[in-house]
Amino acid sequence: MVTNHAQKKTARARSTETGQSYQTALRDMVHPQFTVYVFDLPTPDLNGVRPCPDCQGGGAKTNEWSMQTYKDCPVQIQIACPSCRGCGRADHIGCGEGSHAGEAYGPPAFPSCTSPEEAEAAAEARASRLDHIPAGACAWCGGRRFRYIDNSDKDLFGNTIAGYLRMPCGKCAEDLMRAETVRLA
Repeated sequence: MVTNHAQKKTARARSTETGQSYQTALRDMVHPQFTVYVFDLPTPDLNGVRPCPDCQGGGAKTNEWSMQTYKDCPVQIQIACPSCRGCGRADHIGCGEGSHAGEAYGPPAFPSCTSPEEAEAAAEARASRLDHIPAGACAWCGGRRFRYIDNSDKDLFGNTIAGYLRMPCGKCAEDLMRAETVRLA
C-alpha cells in the first residue's frame, strides 16, 4: 500500500490522461522499469554424457546471477555451477583440459600490456601454447564465448567460498547480448 499521497495523486492524473488503470499507473511509479543486459551463453557440449543434476547440463546455476555493469547498465552474469564447476557433466567423463572453472584456459583475464596490439599478441602467443584451444578460435576465450572469473568470497568464519562467474568474452560474445526490460518487486 502506497502511503505517499503525492504519488497517489500523480498516479490518478496519469491514469486519467493516458487511459491506463490507476493500479498500473501507481505500479509504474513505485516500481519503474529498467534495462538489464542478458547474455545467452552457449551450454557445454556433453557428447551424450549424463548431465549434472544441479544445472541440468547447462554449466551455470539456473536461478542465480551476479549483477555487474556494462556501459552503465546492469548486466546479468551467470554463476558457474558449483557441483560440476561449469562443465555440465555429472561424472566428468570426457572433460578436457580447462573445462572446469578455476583451471587455466586461454590467456590471462587482464594481461599486463600497455597497448591493445600488445595484449592481442600476448593472447595469441599464449593460445598457441595451449593445444586444447581449436585453431581459428578466439584467442581471448578459446572459442567458448566466455571466461571464468574468480568471484570467491569469505563466510562469517573466514572460510573461502569458491565461486566463479561465466563472464562473456569482450572480443567475440557481444552478439549474444540482448536487452531485457525488468521491474523489481
